Amino acid sequence: MNHLPSNVDFLSSAAAAAAKARQVPPVADTADALDVATALKCMSAFQTLESDEELESLEDEKVAAPLVAAARILQSTAQYRRREVEDELSNDVAEREDVKNEIDSLLRYAALAFAMVGNFPSARAVLAEIDADEFDVSEARMMIAFICDPRGACEVRLARQTSGVRRFLVDWQVALTSDDAAKRQSAFERALRRMIEAAMKGGVADGALVLNAEMAARQAMRLATVTLLEAAPEIPQWFVRNSVDSGTVTLLPPQRQLLIDRRIAKRSGNTLLTLPTSTGKTFVAQACMVAALKKGDLCVYVAPYVAIGEQVKTSLNDNVKGRLPIVSMFGGFQLEMPSAFEDTELIVATPERFDAWLRSSDDVARLRTVILDELHIIENGTRGARVEGIVSRLRLLQEKNKKLRLVGLSAVLSEPERVCNWLAIEPKNLHEIGWRPTARRLAICRADGHLYWLHGNDALRPSDVRPNAQISESTQLHLPGVIKRGRFAKVNEASSASNVAAISMDLLKRLGAPGLVVCPRKVDSRLLARVLWNASDDIHSEHLRSVADEIQARHVWLENLCDYLRRGIAYHNAALPFDVRRDIEDLTRRRLLKVVCATTTLAEGADLPFRWTIVAHWLSSMADQGTPMKSMTFRNIAGRCGRAGAFSEGDTVLFENLMGPPSERLSLNSSKRLERVMFSSAPLESTINEAWDAVPENSQELLAAAFSAQLLACIGENPSAKNIVETFKDASFAAHSGGEEWLQKILKEELDAILDHNRPGGPLAVANSPVRLTPLGKAANLSGFSPSTCRSMVAFLESENFGSGPKLYARLLERFHDIPEQANEKLRKIYSGTKHRNPVRASDVPGLLTDLMDGVDFRATFERLPARKKSKASEDSVETQFEEFVSLVDGVVGNFLPWLLRGLNSLKGFGSTEADMTNWTDYARSIEQALRPQSASEHEDDSADEG
Repeated sequence: MNHLPSNVDFLSSAAAAAAKARQVPPVADTADALDVATALKCMSAFQTLESDEELESLEDEKVAAPLVAAARILQSTAQYRRREVEDELSNDVAEREDVKNEIDSLLRYAALAFAMVGNFPSARAVLAEIDADEFDVSEARMMIAFICDPRGACEVRLARQTSGVRRFLVDWQVALTSDDAAKRQSAFERALRRMIEAAMKGGVADGALVLNAEMAARQAMRLATVTLLEAAPEIPQWFVRNSVDSGTVTLLPPQRQLLIDRRIAKRSGNTLLTLPTSTGKTFVAQACMVAALKKGDLCVYVAPYVAIGEQVKTSLNDNVKGRLPIVSMFGGFQLEMPSAFEDTELIVATPERFDAWLRSSDDVARLRTVILDELHIIENGTRGARVEGIVSRLRLLQEKNKKLRLVGLSAVLSEPERVCNWLAIEPKNLHEIGWRPTARRLAICRADGHLYWLHGNDALRPSDVRPNAQISESTQLHLPGVIKRGRFAKVNEASSASNVAAISMDLLKRLGAPGLVVCPRKVDSRLLARVLWNASDDIHSEHLRSVADEIQARHVWLENLCDYLRRGIAYHNAALPFDVRRDIEDLTRRRLLKVVCATTTLAEGADLPFRWTIVAHWLSSMADQGTPMKSMTFRNIAGRCGRAGAFSEGDTVLFENLMGPPSERLSLNSSKRLERVMFSSAPLESTINEAWDAVPENSQELLAAAFSAQLLACIGENPSAKNIVETFKDASFAAHSGGEEWLQKILKEELDAILDHNRPGGPLAVANSPVRLTPLGKAANLSGFSPSTCRSMVAFLESENFGSGPKLYARLLERFHDIPEQANEKLRKIYSGTKHRNPVRASDVPGLLTDLMDGVDFRATFERLPARKKSKASEDSVETQFEEFVSLVDGVVGNFLPWLLRGLNSLKGFGSTEADMTNWTDYARSIEQALRPQSASEHEDDSADEG
């Protein structure tokens, strides 16, 4: 390898070019010509690499840094030049053509530099910036484009190409996709000869590209997915073949490292993958699943959200193509699922459904691989507690099922030692790879409107420079909203929306579309969309107008949203009907929207092509004095922009929003708190940790109930454990993150209650050393509820007259509104007897439920409420009330009530004769059926945006 001269400062050039591309003054001033010359020197130092060992060395970020810098410098300079000259050029056609050719040339070299380092998704994104007509200039340039975009080469229609390009493409496709290694090599050599011959005929400009293109072609061959056939034979051939046919023509460097160099699919020990977003963790996990499957086995992919689960199932279907059955188990806790699976099967499940399956299935012993996606979720509330309980039980199951393997995935886990200790992961099975296909740019916008970009944890950050060091000087934005001192957020909602909108419109000009603004609350997403709509013009898109018209026809009350959509603006939160949210996501995938204003439900779920993201508040909750956003949450959100293949960069701006409690302390305006959100690094913690005594009492109650329900399952699954509290505690993550004593105390108290003969229904278990579940305990375990709640349910079931339909449902909500598993505070207030602002009163609940069961539109049901008819609230207040109403209906009626009814069905044998004869599950299904057209199928917990 040639070595760069020491005076080639590619790091400074890369930072300066990035700043200029964003139209902000760089900290290190430099000239365009110097930047471009630096980039070309970097490329020339690498262009003669040929051997696999030399090419493989570029998977090391430090080795590849000059090439990566070259790609970024060239692309950034092209973007900067394009914006710089758009308003300055005269009408001189020749001058415009010269500039266009210059920009296209820069982009062509940028695509080659990305391809040379094996980053074909970014090469593809850069090629999309070049005018299609430019490729018609010469056959060589078209061939080089197909080398930079192997996927595009395999998708292209040959009939549209010249005869020379068609012959090249036939060879290039064989080189990338043939099952025969010898055929691949000979086809590769022919394709390379054709490209070189065409370049030599094309003149000096084309000839200068040859060496770079040769190296890029060799990288494509080295990373070709079909090489898995020989290099990783443990992965079924049909899986590899289907993956190629579905578009995975080349592997990303981390995928190759894991599947070929480290043979991760062949190993059997527990494994942890900590790779950035868009590095192909899902494909690697799927390869591990299918490689482990033998006749009679089951493998499960546990996805934290339904949106992720749907994406995983779609990609699995593409890669499996009917060779194995794929079952999805999405939604809340329920036992209705196949009691026995086919001989060999793949399952994609949400944690709640997987939990229920573990408690009830006879097939658990057939588990071979369980993929745990977004493993860091274990520190997030009751859902995290459930996931921790599930994984702890799987760890105990591994003592009996030696063939079971756990594979954890996370894009944001920075200190994995605790997790490795918990899962008994050997050093060879911890895979931390920092390579990423897109650059993650970070910026801060201060409350006074000063916007500047930081180095962040970029691979091109000089080793002696801190992450919070700036790559650009500040640029001043005009933020029109005036923030007033106040105890509550509402006083500043409109002003905050105006300020965030100003930042959004600025980023649209600097970076293009689409953008995502992550809002702290549902109301903020809606208010922001309105401000952006007022500042935008209609978009001339027939499809966009058609979707907006269809939504308005289905949901008349969404007239404002439909107006926003016609101008390329949308808001997305859990109050919108499920079908509308999916429409917005589809429009985003089609790149038809300019800005989407959403709560974190979207930002942490679906993988959508956003160019930039604004985190509109540094607080995750505005309750009390406010709760700063966790750094891990911020990193997860930041990873959602700059989708591989669509963009080569993604920018995330954190805004120092002063709306809410901190507005009382405007003098504390400081970037340090923003930097803590961005960069603070702390090990993952259990929800039960050293700070347990500082957790609010109501949260303690919820978490204790979640762990007690897991304890019941643990007793049932470990009938030989001599000390079940110690057994479960030792298997938990809490025991590895400082919560050991607290968890032991909680479990000991819960076990005493489980064994108590004097409580309603009698004991749920007997202490015959070991502890064993009684019939009542077994039924309680199948319900998924905590022991204390199950006793309350048994007491209810002893009644002789339950009624049916809405009257029964209203009675159940009144009876069980304050159990730990019912976390909706608004329902608690409705039945509390105290004054509250919610338009739903306790007396309204039976009629409300009747409307819902009759299929009345949510909006119409809301407008029928007596308090709503009398209200003189403003339009904004009404919309906020409606969003809260939808959250109440979706979370309580659509999720909690069906779970409660299914729990009653599990326990009905311990009640009255009438209780035993009632099919409570049918009631649950009828509710879900009635709400399905309007309600979220995933029942995600969006309580975090209620602060």
